[in-house]
Amino acid sequence: MEVKSSVSLLETKGINTRVVLAAQEFLREKFKANSKYSFNNPDIMINHCIQVMDIAVEIATQVPDCDLLVVSLGALFHDIGKAADETPEVLKERHAQFNWSIASEFLDGIQLTQVQIEILKNILFEKPDTYETCIEQKIVKEADMITFMKDETLQEAFYAWAEGLEPGNGKTELQKKLDKIKKLTLEKSKELAKEPYENMRNKWGLNNTTQ
Repeated sequence: MEVKSSVSLLETKGINTRVVLAAQEFLREKFKANSKYSFNNPDIMINHCIQVMDIAVEIATQVPDCDLLVVSLGALFHDIGKAADETPEVLKERHAQFNWSIASEFLDGIQLTQVQIEILKNILFEKPDTYETCIEQKIVKEADMITFMKDETLQEAFYAWAEGLEPGNGKTELQKKLDKIKKLTLEKSKELAKEPYENMRNKWGLNNTTQ
């Protein structure tokens, strides 16, 4: 299933898309400045984050009372901590700790309510205690899972990285990513995941975990 343009969807909902487009430019600048945890290719993480936003907005439009601006910004910045000037080892384990410090450079310059700020902190710090109660956080996380299944370029870079750590490890790590389909709880997420799941499973010869 093809995901609709998130900007077009946001415009129909009355969201200020200039803020979202500015956030995308901020994202590009940060990853281009430091791409060592973007498989030394900034476009991989830039495209990933924008795709997560597209899918997250598609899901969020089906959820009543969901803050679409927060979902958009949270999706765009959910991995921006990986652009921090730290070692890959540190970023692998702790990138969420850097999400807020980098994203706040942009967020401090726009008008957000205190409620919106708290929700964005839930998303960017990946707070486990708010995951089930914060719908925007759940939407971004599920969109992130789906996006990996959809993005063959990211899969190939991830596979090469995992193989570099230990030969034979690449397929094992891809299977773990695919298995995350079982964690999807929102009906729209499940719908959007069906085709990417099958495509990824067939491409890499992975096990079917939905049966």
